[in-house]
Amino acid sequence: MCIRDRYTHYGAAKPDNETKYGILDMRTEVGLLTRSILIHGSEEEAWGCRVLVAEFKEGEFTRRGRAVFDNVEFMNCGQYDTEKAAISFEQISSPGPKSSLTNSVIHDSNGWHLKILSSRGITIENNFFFNAMRTSTKIAFATDVSFRKNLIVLVYKREFSVKTKLLDMVSAIYISHLADGPNTLFVTDNIIAGAQLFGLIAPGRDCNDKEPPAIANNVIHSSDNAYIGTPNKSISCLSFSRFIGYKNIEAFTTAFTDVDEIVVSEMVLTDNRYSLTVINAKATTSQLKSTVKDIVLSGLNQLSCPECYENETECSGIHGLRISPTLQHGLVLPMERGPQAPFWGQDEVGGFSGQVTITGVTLLNWLSNDRCKSNFVFPLNKFAPDYVPPHILGEGITKWNVQEGSFFQFFDPPQAWAKIDDCGDWPCTGPKNVLIRDQVGTVLGTPGTILPYNLGVMNKTRCQAKEKWNGIFCTGFDNGLVVFESLDVDNFKRILSPIELSCAAVGFTNKINTFMDHLWNGFYTSFTRLSRFPSLVPLNQTIVISWTGTIPVKTQYNLQGATNRDWVILRQRYARPESIQVTVNGAIIKPVKLVQGQEHDLTKDGPKCGANKFFFQEQTIEFVVTSDPNCIVRLEQVNSVQVSLRMDTTVEQFFEKKGDVEFIDKITAVLGVPADRVRIVSIRKGSVIVDFVIDAAKNENPNITTTEVKTALKTQVDNLIKTVE
Repeated sequence: MCIRDRYTHYGAAKPDNETKYGILDMRTEVGLLTRSILIHGSEEEAWGCRVLVAEFKEGEFTRRGRAVFDNVEFMNCGQYDTEKAAISFEQISSPGPKSSLTNSVIHDSNGWHLKILSSRGITIENNFFFNAMRTSTKIAFATDVSFRKNLIVLVYKREFSVKTKLLDMVSAIYISHLADGPNTLFVTDNIIAGAQLFGLIAPGRDCNDKEPPAIANNVIHSSDNAYIGTPNKSISCLSFSRFIGYKNIEAFTTAFTDVDEIVVSEMVLTDNRYSLTVINAKATTSQLKSTVKDIVLSGLNQLSCPECYENETECSGIHGLRISPTLQHGLVLPMERGPQAPFWGQDEVGGFSGQVTITGVTLLNWLSNDRCKSNFVFPLNKFAPDYVPPHILGEGITKWNVQEGSFFQFFDPPQAWAKIDDCGDWPCTGPKNVLIRDQVGTVLGTPGTILPYNLGVMNKTRCQAKEKWNGIFCTGFDNGLVVFESLDVDNFKRILSPIELSCAAVGFTNKINTFMDHLWNGFYTSFTRLSRFPSLVPLNQTIVISWTGTIPVKTQYNLQGATNRDWVILRQRYARPESIQVTVNGAIIKPVKLVQGQEHDLTKDGPKCGANKFFFQEQTIEFVVTSDPNCIVRLEQVNSVQVSLRMDTTVEQFFEKKGDVEFIDKITAVLGVPADRVRIVSIRKGSVIVDFVIDAAKNENPNITTTEVKTALKTQVDNLIKTVE
């Protein structure tokens, strides 16, 4: 067998490693191309040949095709520029004896090797597929099909005559759709080598499925994108497991899902440019969860073979788990044109909430030296300009031969982002607002927080700079991530940045930018940037948010990457004299009554999500956001009338007589409005001055203007004054 010089060939007496997740055998495979029975297609204009096994109706009869191939050689079959494979099983839906392809070879095809479409009862086992164009094997809507112990080597893309972004779904195995009902498609124990774009494209399985995985124990190496995990119908938790990948550009990537949770487990990954990229994508404010557990993540596995790394490019730029974003929407396959960013990057608007938990991972041989350079276990995704969810390093992470400087790799937002097509006048700030929590001290032996190098965020008493990471290590867990956004209709058009967050008590400042423009109209960007803002913050402190422009009418806020006891108080001042309504999960949270001369600590009796106080005369609000993932605090400026009434009594007498309750009762009785529209915001001395607001009734009639609403409110207040007089 002749393999092109671009691939490394390695031989040894025994496999490299035996792990509990599979045997890592990096020795070069050898396949026999000839068989005693030869089917040789025409070489004229790439017409080749085609074997079609199908089912069709003929009058009252159903003609069900069946084929059994054993030790057969197919050469120069399949048709170029079509989906007509060398062997096709199509529309075989009736029960009957099984078809099979065993111990055979399909090589040097003009197009696809094998196609199984809407068919059942097929065994593909112990075959050698060599040198396909576009796709080696495509499977869709298959039942009772076993594809196992096959060797697939070299899959190439077509060469287009003109420069285009047209994308061929080049893949060794492409499972595009699963059949309805229980899964009976098994793709196991196969080896794929040298796939030019994709090795295996396959959907995940339900996390709650107790049966052994049906797509498992496949080995992929020397490919561009080894394993692409895709959605599986409407399953809310997807699991991907039992995979070995080495010497790939990208070993495992999932950026196509639209689920609530992704679980990646029981994999062996080594010597890849990037071993693992997990990107969850869904348009939701609920926390998207990703879990990476029980995997072997190795940098340089062949240190005992010096000649394996004679070329420094073979041992440099090796990366493990890429610290990646969550997105609003995932990519959709098949794709006619390639994405603007790589498959492992961000080609969509960043998400709002998420968390990645990493447990039970074995780290091996992560080091850099004068020849083998820039090898990192946890590099930050270079195509993540917007939002990266907190990453939690949990229990069971072990390390062997791992240099401290090889753990993390952060980067400064490139100046190239500072253009109108991307981030505007200055680079997006997502890469400066990433939080990684080492729960048990895996990295430095002490539990702590890992951050990018961001001087305004760094607490100099608890944090130290790590130059090789371009980052910071802080003992303890004093930092969290606040994510907030505009909910106004112009939230993609109106630029609100720069926004500065500050806390004088701990010397914290952080300036953040709007999200990047990710939408395209042909060759042009659409000049739409989502007003969503993630920012690192110190926990259990009051943070002042200073907006450049007018604060949006509707905003929402969430705290992430914190423990159950943590909170932040956010403080911001409004320019317009309107009432601020605070809601959590649709429930209105009324402000604490501010009584002059008394303290009003919002967290004294334990932090409560949405607890707030409104400084009437300063038009400033303070509100609590807790670490509960469901604590999403919404603020809305509502049409209201602000009123101050002086009463001839003392503050003490006012409260002794339950004056606040009686006051609201009398106001609502006079105005004929429900009590939830009247809010006392402060009580001041002199004798007693009660500051309160009356919110307008919710306007559900689109024909009524804001001016008309305010006029109705003013009429109600005029009636109140006449009554008081």
